[in-house]
Amino acid sequence: MFKDTIDNTVSYVLPARYSSASQVWVFNGAKRIAVSQTDPSHKKQSPLPGRLSTFPLPVSFSRFIWTLRYPHSALCIRTNLHRRGKAHFHVVLTNVISGILALAIVLYYNLVSRPWYLTNVLGFAFAYNALQLISPSTSWTGTLILGSLFLYDIYFVFYTPLMVTVATQLDIPAKLLFPRPSSLDSTKQQLSMLGLGDVVLPGMMIGFALRLDLYMHYLRKQTTKSLLIHDSTSTSSKEETQVAPKSDTAEVSSTERSVSTSTDSASPIPSTKDILASSPSSDAPTPSAPVFQTTKPQFHRATGNWGNRFWTSSSDPAIQGVLFPKPYFHSSLFGYFVGMIMTLGIMQ
Repeated sequence: MFKDTIDNTVSYVLPARYSSASQVWVFNGAKRIAVSQTDPSHKKQSPLPGRLSTFPLPVSFSRFIWTLRYPHSALCIRTNLHRRGKAHFHVVLTNVISGILALAIVLYYNLVSRPWYLTNVLGFAFAYNALQLISPSTSWTGTLILGSLFLYDIYFVFYTPLMVTVATQLDIPAKLLFPRPSSLDSTKQQLSMLGLGDVVLPGMMIGFALRLDLYMHYLRKQTTKSLLIHDSTSTSSKEETQVAPKSDTAEVSSTERSVSTSTDSASPIPSTKDILASSPSSDAPTPSAPVFQTTKPQFHRATGNWGNRFWTSSSDPAIQGVLFPKPYFHSSLFGYFVGMIMTLGIMQ
């Protein structure tokens, strides 16, 4: 969670691409330049986007910004194991910072104090990771999960003390806490709580609605056309008849002569040549069979473009993946917030 937060925040200050003077500029971390997609001969040395790129920067400060933009090019760890070989790997600076920050919060929460805001940070981190790991495959699966847990909540909240005991007496980051005005006769700070289940389970269905919108977007962009294919099946009966053995031909000729002499009124037996001439050609095409061909649109990445979308225009192909209609996503968000507001009103 901390890494994604840092990456999204940095992407607004140091995006991977930006629009300026009707051109789209892309940063090249290996060469430490910004190249125009319209005219690759146009290049900039500044690591800053937009109008900030026109400001003159000291060389040392410019190198520092490039290092922050592409930290993996600077933090390269090389190891030499005795008689085992050599290895080197890159360490991203945001991973190091997020790991240290997460470790510090966990140690402070368990060893020093447990304020409500650290409880919220850890609880939100659990919910964030759960939403990345848990996802229903179909809407029926999500409906079954929500319906089952609805009955579960009714029983364990109103008929047993289990859920109330877990929420009030266990000091664990399994809930979100919000301070509220304290009463006049109480010196202790009053807190309202929201269980993580009320965040993860609806969020799971909201994420499913967003993926459904993305699927429907690309499904509508597919094009289907019918192709008429003629099935011409060539047979080798004519060739086989032409290369028939001589013994068979002589046998047929003697039979024809015997039949013609014995029955003068009988019609003559057609020869093999006449049969082949009167039979329909085997090379003639059969009736056409329609075949449908589906052309799928090009897929554009729909994640990780927050900063690029801020610094570029909507016509940039790199951010087309996030520009799709989201009716199911917006409807599910609206329903969730309406339900939460009604719940808070009833609880008050």
